[in-house]
Amino acid sequence: MDVYGRHIAPPRKDIDLDTFLSEGPAPFRIERFLKEGQTNTVVTGKVPDTWASWIILPSGPPAYIFDESGKIIGFVSDTGENAWLRTWLSGAVPLQE
Repeated sequence: MDVYGRHIAPPRKDIDLDTFLSEGPAPFRIERFLKEGQTNTVVTGKVPDTWASWIILPSGPPAYIFDESGKIIGFVSDTGENAWLRTWLSGAVPLQE
C-alpha cells in the first residue's frame, strides 16, 4: 500500500461500522446497498488535504464497505480508478433510506 493509502486506511482491520463512524474520519456520504440478500453500507470519505494526497493525486475519495453485521469487508483508497469497487457495486442495488 502506498503512503496515501496507509494515511486513509481503516485504523484497524477489525473495526466495525459504529466504531468507524464515531472514531474515524468524517464521512462524505453513507449509502446502503442490497447485495446477495445482505444489506451493506458504503462509507465514502473525503480526500484528505495532506501532502500525500498532493503527491499521489487520487482520482476519487476513499471508500469503506461494511457488511450487514457492521464488519468491514472492503476498503479502497481511490474510488476513481478501482475496478474491485466498480465490480462490487455492479451487483448491488441502492437502498433508499
